[in-house]
Amino acid sequence: MKNKHLKILLKTIVFLSAIFIIVYTFFLIDIPEKFNKGYEIGLLLFNLSFTIISAFIFYLLIDYYPKKIRKKELLSSLEIHITRIEETYNTILKNLDYSGLDIDILTYDKCSNEVLKKVMANTNPDFRTDVNSLTKEKLSITELINRQKGYVENQIAELEKHIDFISTDLYKQLVNLKAIDLTLIFRAGTAMLKRINAPNQDLGIFSDQLFDYIIKVRSIREEWNKNEKN
Repeated sequence: MKNKHLKILLKTIVFLSAIFIIVYTFFLIDIPEKFNKGYEIGLLLFNLSFTIISAFIFYLLIDYYPKKIRKKELLSSLEIHITRIEETYNTILKNLDYSGLDIDILTYDKCSNEVLKKVMANTNPDFRTDVNSLTKEKLSITELINRQKGYVENQIAELEKHIDFISTDLYKQLVNLKAIDLTLIFRAGTAMLKRINAPNQDLGIFSDQLFDYIIKVRSIREEWNKNEKN
């Protein structure tokens, strides 16, 4: 917010300086001096305004536009990390148990909490589907989430290396996503279900937590799009 106000102030100063240069050059310079030292004061303000405009043009040519071009080029290559974060959650959703349900495979951008609850309630904590590429063994949903969590952290780490090109709001969204340990929630929750021998041994009770993560991923994409425009 402070940066926004500062930008507005600087733009206002540059605009007023440009207006004064025009008015002084075409109107004031031909008007007889109305008060003592009026000409000197006018000349001082003209020189000051000219210096401000010159500094602004220098800033645009040397810093602003080169940095903007570099940012555009860098962001186009960094977007792959945002896409990979989205893909990790699509992988989790794809590997839930849809058997017996008349529901298409969910994706992070087309997923409601109500439908997710149904799929999660249909998925047993020990349900295994995705195959570990190293061991060739099927992973449980908790193991899969843990693996995808590692992928997400790696992508966020890559984005954080270029923090100068990331907006404050986008950085906060990335930090929030990394802060909550979804793996710990699922491990502790499934262990509790088994310990108390709950009648419903499914992942339905975790749908809110997973959906909250999905909302955060959606927010990251929204902030990324804003970040690209700025």
